[in-house]
Amino acid sequence: MVLYTDGACSGNPGPGGWGVVMLDPRGEVRELGGFSPHTTNNVMELTATIEGLHAAFADWKGPLEVRTDATYVMKGITEWLPQWVRRGWKTAAGDPVANEVLWRELSELAGKFGSRLRWKKVKGHSGVAGNERADEIAVSYSRGNPASLYRGPADRYRGFQVGDDALHESAPGKPYYLSCVAGRAERHSTWDACRKRVEGVSGARFRKVKSRTEELALLRDWGVSDPVIE
Repeated sequence: MVLYTDGACSGNPGPGGWGVVMLDPRGEVRELGGFSPHTTNNVMELTATIEGLHAAFADWKGPLEVRTDATYVMKGITEWLPQWVRRGWKTAAGDPVANEVLWRELSELAGKFGSRLRWKKVKGHSGVAGNERADEIAVSYSRGNPASLYRGPADRYRGFQVGDDALHESAPGKPYYLSCVAGRAERHSTWDACRKRVEGVSGARFRKVKSRTEELALLRDWGVSDPVIE
């Protein structure tokens, strides 16, 4: 299983949101998200990771990889945490560790997964579909406009395909087409399929895109937030 996690905050501190995309190799995708009225970006990053691990631990016994663009989470769990514990939850300067309660919870959860758990740093806002969607969910919650959360078959989900042992993202860079009719967006692999949907339809919109980042920007311009149907 793969978890993409992300957090967002308007103001830092201010209203915040968190988002998770769970890619289950059994063929399901599940999105999670939440809101906090007054928080920080770091708290939301930690909360997203914790909530994702809680959800995965409930029914998954295989390998798990958490993918995050947050240096705070990545370095915290892989480098800083052991030092904090040795110092009695103090920093190198002798100060209390910020967000100690959340770090303790995350440490406990990680321990339950043991060697099954891996961590991977991904580059944010670079077209990585799972990361982009987790960010979209987090930002929408932080702005008081919760995203429509998907849960269902992987083959109906935006931009992912099922591999032999995990869910992998479709190869980036291959152009495809988006159409929007009556507020509903769809993705098409060919221009002919897109044209058939929009031709002769009043108010229909369409465009060729090359990445998930372009897709998200276009959907925002169109005012469409529901998952794109393939």
